[in-house]
Amino acid sequence: VPLLNGADYDHKPPLLFWLIHAGWWLGGVSDAWPRLIGPLSSLLCLWLLRCLGERLWPQRPAAARLGSLLFLTSTLVSFYQGALMFEMPLLACILWSWIALHDALDSGAWRHWLSWGAALGLGLLVKGPVVLLFALPPLLLSRLWSRPTRPRLATPRVALAALLALALPLLWLLAAMADGSAEYFQRLLFDQTLHRVSGQMGHPRPWYWYLPMLLPLALPWSLWPAAWRGWGAFIRERSVGQRFVLTAAVPAFALLSLIGGKQIHYLLPLLALAMLSLGQGLLIADHRPRVLDGWLPLLLALPLVVAIPLTARLRTDSNLALWLARVPTWTPWLLLAWPLATLAMRRQRAPLAARNMAAAGVLASAALMWSAFPGIAPYFDLTPTADAIARAQADGRPVLYVGNYQGEFGFLGRLREPVLGLPPDEANDWIRAHPDALVVVRDKRLQRGPEPLQPQSVQPFKTGQLQTFSAADLLASGSRVRDPERHRY
Repeated sequence: VPLLNGADYDHKPPLLFWLIHAGWWLGGVSDAWPRLIGPLSSLLCLWLLRCLGERLWPQRPAAARLGSLLFLTSTLVSFYQGALMFEMPLLACILWSWIALHDALDSGAWRHWLSWGAALGLGLLVKGPVVLLFALPPLLLSRLWSRPTRPRLATPRVALAALLALALPLLWLLAAMADGSAEYFQRLLFDQTLHRVSGQMGHPRPWYWYLPMLLPLALPWSLWPAAWRGWGAFIRERSVGQRFVLTAAVPAFALLSLIGGKQIHYLLPLLALAMLSLGQGLLIADHRPRVLDGWLPLLLALPLVVAIPLTARLRTDSNLALWLARVPTWTPWLLLAWPLATLAMRRQRAPLAARNMAAAGVLASAALMWSAFPGIAPYFDLTPTADAIARAQADGRPVLYVGNYQGEFGFLGRLREPVLGLPPDEANDWIRAHPDALVVVRDKRLQRGPEPLQPQSVQPFKTGQLQTFSAADLLASGSRVRDPERHRY
């Protein structure tokens, strides 16, 4: 059973945590291996996406190579491929399930149905039932996309694959019953799903929220007119690949729109299909260069790049201004690298231009991270505060974090005891009852009193500071904690 701050963690299944512990078991405990899981999962997704494209358009393997390259250089993927999150391992399971389903329907072989069941089972262990939103529609609508000469759908083989998909998480649940409480399994199996569907778990948004997100989702390619011609050619195409993409993407998008909790990265599997379809579309579309192909991305991006530092100057207390103050002044201008590449390659045929623009996008992303990382990284390194907490716990002092504590200090400080997290309205009473405690609080939640107050440690964090105080010093100064007066990241 995964643990967070000493308690059963019921928000997600355990597979990602198993991957972390497997790496630690092989190479020792460090932060290096968890940092590699995201990039390695991304590379696996690229290979699987290419394999899927080669099956959907076997007569045009270049579409699979181009589509996977476009996916790699998408803005959203650039943000998430290096993060330790559930999305890339989940995407790998979804792509695997699509490949296995295509092969199973194409050949009817047992091994492909078992592969499909294994992909679903691992997907359930990564992030729960959400994998079914992407994996089941192509199966249920297989008559709409599979070739007419395919073998007859064998119900026993589908049933066995479904049993395998359920068996993998059930085996873990049976083994975990020795450690987890009944309340834990209630929250994991039922409350989590119901609350995420209703939006009670966080990020509640209206049903149409994903619609305006489609253009940002496909950045930077959605700024390129040739890409729209490519998607248009793909829509007009009549092939197994086109029908598969539509039967996988349209129902999944509709179901995700009906779920209350929404985040743009939930659409990553649909982005993979969009880039794969774009790779195919660019190869079959009209390749003649257009004037707008080179100029429109630059004309759209230039006002944005100018507006970023201008907004920071006009609103010096905004989150944007605080972030820009920490990076070189020329950093926002790196956002023009891709539009300038489209301008330079405007006379090239669309498939070749897309490859060159993708290479330029990778170099621009690397330069952007190289420029911004040194200034921003100290605002996310919580080691100083984690060390202060570890020293306090070694002295036998209780520790309180004011706000929503999510286990940020446990690994960094190698903590042996849990850290109590309380909202400000409950924290003040607790502080008065525990004058020997160490209090960890962000500056936005601290209301200083009339007497001087000296923190025991202080470090930059996000757009402000993270400070630790002795509870006795807080009380003696007349200070208290409170909800922030305005939202600050």
